[in-house]
Amino acid sequence: MAEAGLHSYSQMTQNIRICHGSNIEHDEERITLPDANESVFSSPIHCVAPSDIMLSTTNGDQHSRLGLRQFDRKQIQYFSNIDLFQQPSGFNYLRYARADELRHEENTNPHFYISNLTFIYDFRTITDRIILRPPQNLAILNDVSFELSGGETLAILYTSEFEIRTLLCILAGRMTHGVSIKGTFQINGHNLEIQQLAKMIAYVSFEELYPWLTVKQTLFFMSAFKKSATGTFKIENMIDQLIQTLALSPYRNTLCSEIGKTERQRLKIAIQILKDTDIILCENITKDMDLYDSSFVIDYLRDFANKLNRIIIMAITPPTIEILTMFHKTLLLASGQVIYFGRSSEMVHYFESTGFPCPLLKNPCDYYVDLVTHDNLTPEASSESIERIRRLSELWKQNYTLRHPKVTAPLSSKIAQANSFEAMVIIYRRFFAIYKNRPWSIMKEPFYALLTSLSLGAIFFDIPADRRAGIDDRFVSDERLFLYQDLCNQFYGSIGYLFTKIIFDFPFSLFTYILYALPAYIMSGLPPKNELYWPFIISFATIVILNSLLWRYASWMFAYAFGSRTTAAFASAALMGLSALASGLLVHPYDLLQFAKWTHFISPIKYAGEILAENEFKGTSPLLEKVIAMITNKHKSWNRTELMIGCERKRVLAAKIREIDDN
Repeated sequence: MAEAGLHSYSQMTQNIRICHGSNIEHDEERITLPDANESVFSSPIHCVAPSDIMLSTTNGDQHSRLGLRQFDRKQIQYFSNIDLFQQPSGFNYLRYARADELRHEENTNPHFYISNLTFIYDFRTITDRIILRPPQNLAILNDVSFELSGGETLAILYTSEFEIRTLLCILAGRMTHGVSIKGTFQINGHNLEIQQLAKMIAYVSFEELYPWLTVKQTLFFMSAFKKSATGTFKIENMIDQLIQTLALSPYRNTLCSEIGKTERQRLKIAIQILKDTDIILCENITKDMDLYDSSFVIDYLRDFANKLNRIIIMAITPPTIEILTMFHKTLLLASGQVIYFGRSSEMVHYFESTGFPCPLLKNPCDYYVDLVTHDNLTPEASSESIERIRRLSELWKQNYTLRHPKVTAPLSSKIAQANSFEAMVIIYRRFFAIYKNRPWSIMKEPFYALLTSLSLGAIFFDIPADRRAGIDDRFVSDERLFLYQDLCNQFYGSIGYLFTKIIFDFPFSLFTYILYALPAYIMSGLPPKNELYWPFIISFATIVILNSLLWRYASWMFAYAFGSRTTAAFASAALMGLSALASGLLVHPYDLLQFAKWTHFISPIKYAGEILAENEFKGTSPLLEKVIAMITNKHKSWNRTELMIGCERKRVLAAKIREIDDN
């Protein structure tokens, strides 16, 4: 089982083994490869797991230099029929063994059983629900049933991306709230809820990988968030083994943004294998791969399932019949209904028995998927295709019943989840790894701040102390995608992530805003040339830094709170705008509407502006007085001349004139 599995897989994958069919002879022969090296293989080679191939070359140094980056070497290391490269015609026919040809012991443990799965989705929008429109329910999945045992692989052919994504998301526990899901879910005879089932399944999805982490770092951090279900192997050793067997060795220290699509899909497979679950779900990860890469991935997963007694479920677009028969079983899904479920090698025979033989020179997979695809080009074609799909679905239900053997084995192990504190430590370490991989992305902010401050200082260089031109003269979103993916995977909580990000960011932000505030203020010559020179600088820098940090982290909270970038940006701008309007700088507090006057007293810009204005025009401020009193332990008398600007000065003068007139 799992305890014996991954721990011994490293020895298994180093053996040169041909497919297990008893009728295949293994006559050893030496061949010359395109790079003039000689290798010994058993011939004919029909089915070699790519991870099992070991080249025995006469020039080891040359082989190590070539690596996997060259196209011809890639074919040699990945694929089994190397002798076909030597054919005079140059014809290369990829031949892997069918699943029926492999030696496979019948296992009932683990046993995965799904019966009568029905998913109903309500298409009403939020507005429709508010105005109490009647439900618009549609059955996306209807009475889906299948079962698998250890060592088996299942290919799911489908006609709708939405249907297959729905099925996989349900099994992975990502679609459980606000929907109607009915059916029976069992592992080893134990009835499970969707949430319980999801903790025992690994899911290879289309989610993007962190582009700023290397291949090895990605495996390490992902395995730290979701730990092995059994914990029977050392994670560092298994990471190295998976990098080797999945042909990722040349990219070990390469950023994920710099590797190809195929390598990224293999990396995703490695991430889920590290969870050490009995069941692995795969979206259609071979969709953008060529024939050779698809065969490599499928054969690797099949070999993994066969040796370690696991269950692999993979969605796949119609492949060639040779690729399809590499899977043990096939599930054909159309209009949310099961059209066929059984052995892949028997699918063509089944449809022939129902009166739908595949035409000559036609790919059976393409033909039968087209056969059960809803044709909505014309009303007549739509009605005919709906009736055909309904008839084939009913025919399948009549002719097939699930075995559903009685299994009393223990329940599969659950994926271990890092606790909140561990998750915060992992996030913090990941930030440092990203910083190490791309230091310029973080250091450019303080550099630009310093450059901006120097530019402002040069513009306002050495302002004369006797001239006051007027008070007006003194003056995050690329991570959201990956955060959303991590939250869907339940790696950690959003509050813990934001708190950890602020802790990590604070030293860099503080350094940035110090560079932003100090040079321009010092170069402008505004600080007094006396014993208050440095207190003024510290007071000015403190206010600017605190105000900048406040709005920086407030904007972050909006960015992570709202699902839309536009909404987050609008909310941040609206809050800043309201704070500026209520501060008294743009609109006088006396001119604010009565119900909005309270906003004047909660505006951060008001208090920052008051302190900076007093600091500049009065030569002191309450903040500065308190700081100096704390440092010198004595209070100093200051000139208490009141600062009056604009309309406030007019109000005072008008009051004085009235007093004179009254007298």
